[in-house]
Amino acid sequence: MHEEHEKVEGVIGYIPQDDVVIEELTVYQNVLFSARFCLSNLPLENIEVQVDSLLKELDLYEVRHMVVGNPLKKYLSGGQRKRLNIALELIREPSILFVDEPTSGLSSKDSEKIMVLLKQQARQGRLIIVNIHQPSSFIYKLFDKLWIFDKGGYPIYAGNPLDAILFFKNLANHIDADECECRACGNVNPEQVLEIIETEKLDESGKTTGERRFSAEELHEIYREKIQDQIIPQYASGTPIASRFVKPSVLNQFKVYFSRNFKAKVSNLQYVFINLLQAPVLALVVSFLTRYSTDEGYFFGLNRNFPSFIFMSIVVMLFQGMSLSAEEIIKDRNILQRESFLRLSRLGYLSSKIFFLMGVSLIQSFLFLIVSFLVLGMSGLFIHYWLILFLTAVFANMLGLNISSGLNSVVTIYISIPLLIIPQILLCGLIVPFDDLKSGNARNNLVPVIGDLMASRWAFEALAVDQATANKYDASYYDIEREMSEYFIKGELIVPKLSNLIQSVSYNRVVKSDVRSLPRNIETIRHELESLDHDKLTAPFPDLAKVNDQEYNRTLGDSITAHLSGLRELYKKLYRSAEQYKDKITNDLVARMGSEELLRLKMEQHNGSLASLVINERADELVIAGYNRFHVKVAPIYRNPSSRLGRAHFYAPVKQVGPWYFSTLIFNSLVLTLLILFLFIALYFDWLKKVMDGMGNFKRKA
Repeated sequence: MHEEHEKVEGVIGYIPQDDVVIEELTVYQNVLFSARFCLSNLPLENIEVQVDSLLKELDLYEVRHMVVGNPLKKYLSGGQRKRLNIALELIREPSILFVDEPTSGLSSKDSEKIMVLLKQQARQGRLIIVNIHQPSSFIYKLFDKLWIFDKGGYPIYAGNPLDAILFFKNLANHIDADECECRACGNVNPEQVLEIIETEKLDESGKTTGERRFSAEELHEIYREKIQDQIIPQYASGTPIASRFVKPSVLNQFKVYFSRNFKAKVSNLQYVFINLLQAPVLALVVSFLTRYSTDEGYFFGLNRNFPSFIFMSIVVMLFQGMSLSAEEIIKDRNILQRESFLRLSRLGYLSSKIFFLMGVSLIQSFLFLIVSFLVLGMSGLFIHYWLILFLTAVFANMLGLNISSGLNSVVTIYISIPLLIIPQILLCGLIVPFDDLKSGNARNNLVPVIGDLMASRWAFEALAVDQATANKYDASYYDIEREMSEYFIKGELIVPKLSNLIQSVSYNRVVKSDVRSLPRNIETIRHELESLDHDKLTAPFPDLAKVNDQEYNRTLGDSITAHLSGLRELYKKLYRSAEQYKDKITNDLVARMGSEELLRLKMEQHNGSLASLVINERADELVIAGYNRFHVKVAPIYRNPSSRLGRAHFYAPVKQVGPWYFSTLIFNSLVLTLLILFLFIALYFDWLKKVMDGMGNFKRKA
């Protein structure tokens, strides 16, 4: 069974006590999909014929097109639902069938019908093993063999059901120990067996003591002496048990899973309606609340709430994606348990869920953007927005599938959703500025590691940077404005701050003040000189090698200051030249489009509030001192990252990996894809469930 389990695949079937059906599908569809997982070697037409034949045999043919429904909205009777559960296993004709409490919750008439049905299957050569409590006389007589297990799993009887009554009556020394059924009506009372087993000892006053007359261990010893030792084992000839079970390939399993899931979903009109309506309704709410109008009317360029719209779009995708997928696996848990006997592919099952959710998320993100673009008067970059919001929704889908697979209740799942969403909201870069986080990166330009772990950070940055640089208006000016920003930062921010630092260092060396910080400050001077000379706009500072703690003196400081003064004048000249080139671009656009059309284009494409955000106009400090260098805090949209490992400051226009540069839109899309792949791997290997199970085992041991 365990070492060569592949030899018994399809041989064993299991019918659980509870209904394990897909409630949104019809009776026929439930059996058909079960058959397609087991009889993949047969054409679909042949499978459909066999399904019809089985439904007729089980008296389900007349209701084959009825939806199964749930316990609160029943379309089938209890007996019909139980026969459907039996049909799901019988369609593949297993040789051994385990049935758990087949009469539970049924009327006496339905119970007898179910047991007669199982008896018929036994007569066809199947081994039917039934777990049952308190059977009626009629049902009791249907069994060929009876096994009784006492507390602790001890076997205490095996044999003919009627002989069991005689066996236990003789054991208890009953007067009528030779009678097993009523002489008048022929009925038997199976309860007698349980009553004898549970008989309690009496004390001297004739009262029960609460202690059993025969313990489970004693009855087991009697069983071993009188029954087990009398059983002569019969060994099979070695011929393997025939099985009709033929498992589909992983691809075909994916197709069956996807088809089953799709039909179950679309049959629920409320599910379809809500999921199609949710995105446009939320888009209306978000876009109307973020549509800021002036006294002169609404203009996209003057909408100061537009960054909030981008942020809320990402939040909506996260909530939609997680709520869409949160119950996808946990509600299938019983079905997966039943189908575990078939050893179907987990990859096929998960892929079907993921592709379906991706399809829904693709539609939802499209509908959300269509409405939002119309309300906010946005134009252009639709595909870029769609890509990022879709990837964000898929990330949320994968997150939801992980908790759906790893947690053990729907309540726990929905409680955990805010725990996963709120960090995404806070650490997207807009609510809590990354510079305010008290971490090792708080005094440099890189986004903190905890921020880089958030999908919302990559999504928000991608949309903000792309909207600010790739729209039809700003794209014409971006390159020249980037040059102007570089010249301004170096000439008006870096050089003056560096000159002040040189004066401070020169003074402190003379008066022997602040000695501990001198080496670090001198290293900062050296690093910034190297950085400025890297542009090769002028000859490098000739005495750079002397800028160290041992050789630095006031004369050297004066030489550096003079060198910086020349650089500053050069940067001013370059800035004026770039400014003139920008004016030329404007004049060319006016000549080609007209001034009114250019102004209209700016109001439709350029959003002032977003531009202010990505330039960081509200920065408290324009340049801050790091460990051995300066860190610029303004105009992040115009500065290349300092890291070659893909990390960067927030709103960087590009990302660098080794010698290669990637636009922020492309790179952030790739990062979101990698996060999705990571969550898929975690889902496939069920890491969350293993962690939760491990914590549960540790708690029990503690």
